[in-house]
Amino acid sequence: KFVPVDADKAAQDKAIAAGVKETTDVVIIGSGGAGLAAAVSARDAGAKVILLEKEPVPGGNTKLAAGGMNAAETNNSSDSIDWLTSMGADMTDVGRMGGASVNRSHRPTGGAGVGAHVAQVLWDNAVKRGTDIRLNSRVVRIIEDAKGNVTGVLVKGEYTGYYIIKADAVVIAAGGFAKNNDRVARYDPKLKGFKATNHPGAT
Repeated sequence: KFVPVDADKAAQDKAIAAGVKETTDVVIIGSGGAGLAAAVSARDAGAKVILLEKEPVPGGNTKLAAGGMNAAETNNSSDSIDWLTSMGADMTDVGRMGGASVNRSHRPTGGAGVGAHVAQVLWDNAVKRGTDIRLNSRVVRIIEDAKGNVTGVLVKGEYTGYYIIKADAVVIAAGGFAKNNDRVARYDPKLKGFKATNHPGAT
């Protein structure tokens, strides 16, 4: 369910007035492929990381991806496959998906869905690196100073309530809003009532 940013405003304002509860180098919003990859990279660079996921289950839309990961012999795409493989991913089944003229779609042996596998590999590596991962933790506001510089986030934990984390950097990897049909239909009325295949948190 979509929750307006100003819901429970009095409690939010109280938490903001209470000040910073925790401090870290990097806060990452979202635990899909982008968020988990950012967490692993930041930890490898020596940063202290808190990753926040509003859902009770990690993986975002990444865990739903069923096809393959396209990569050819260019620096960016092939490096991504090499990076995932170095962390234990099985990307050895290379085939061809729709529209491709050559085999460049990487997935696990036997053609298993790539998304769930990549999400698991990234999760395992984020955990192995000591990432502070918090599920059921919804970021409500990005906190800025008087000059507009981002200084942290206001979080609502399912069991902890509202609190502020001060951070040197905030990475937004929260995906889109395809599961929020009211918002989707606002931009394209023809999609009113359309049933999205995204995960429940894509609001």
